[in-house]
Amino acid sequence: MVVGDGADLEVRAESNREMLDPATPIYPSDDPDACRCGGEENENGTGDVCVNIGDTALMVACRLRRWGMVQFLVGEGANVEAEDAGGRKVLHIAYEAAKYDFDLYDQGMERLARKQLKQSDASLNDLDLQEESNALDEMHAAVIEALKVLIAKTTDLQSIRVGRMSWPLLHCFIARGFEELVTCVLEREVNVNAVDLKNNTALHIAALRGNSYVLPLLIERGAEADVNRQNSDGNTPLICAQVGSQPDGSVQKVSEILLDHGADPNIRGGEGRTALHWAVGEDLIETEQLLLERGADQEMRDLDGRTAHDFSNRNAACDFISLLGLLSFLFFCFIWYPYQAMRSRRNCYDY
Repeated sequence: MVVGDGADLEVRAESNREMLDPATPIYPSDDPDACRCGGEENENGTGDVCVNIGDTALMVACRLRRWGMVQFLVGEGANVEAEDAGGRKVLHIAYEAAKYDFDLYDQGMERLARKQLKQSDASLNDLDLQEESNALDEMHAAVIEALKVLIAKTTDLQSIRVGRMSWPLLHCFIARGFEELVTCVLEREVNVNAVDLKNNTALHIAALRGNSYVLPLLIERGAEADVNRQNSDGNTPLICAQVGSQPDGSVQKVSEILLDHGADPNIRGGEGRTALHWAVGEDLIETEQLLLERGADQEMRDLDGRTAHDFSNRNAACDFISLLGLLSFLFFCFIWYPYQAMRSRRNCYDY
């Protein structure tokens, strides 16, 4: 299908999993590569693309990850509120498709980092690495821009839920670290206290990811009211910050923001543990000190009767050293010395 004067952009695919030829253009463009609708390998390894019954041209462009086409069609008036046969809006389809490019970007950047460590290899040079980096950045920017356009045009962002955990889009973008998209969604006045199937708010996700940039944005828009909300595991955002395996400095900054806005350090989460239990267990020394300064009770015990002190890796190291000392003492007392005494007696008999 080619878009021309008066073309109906809302025509839907009528055959189930219709196969489109990779060379079929669906948008006008001076760039031949920009108007291809196919060329992506599907599950059966062919270059054809499966289109779901009821798909519009905009949905097809999203599934094909043709982000320039997506922006073009939206600009031409394509209906972003249309839903596919499964009830998913265009933005939902676009995000699901975009995850593939996001993963490609992450993998590509990791590959570049490994190559940079091998710069001594004569086959590698800065120009090759820069070109690959630029290509990845261009791909990533194209995805972000297309999603921004769809976010701006979609009326009910709150109704879009993604994945088996039923994440709102705000959760998705926070988890991915897409601060620009987070800002776009927040500008649409979405409910910042919406929860997923495990009762996680956006604050839980931001704290878990150690995102100190997003937290104030959420709090400014009303998330402060839920700063002590517990998820299905019983964990508050403050506890989530400790278990997210982020660097101590990042955890400390996130924890400080939460504490400044009313987070209670003594709420018991999963297994009866407080934020201090987790901070000590993760060896987050700076955060541990911050929690103590803000009133964390170091005598509180979890369901197994353990205090935060009992979780200390430093204490465990000391206990291990003490155990080694005890084992060494027992070895010398009951094995080494008796053995040496026996050898001495044998030597005496030999003479």
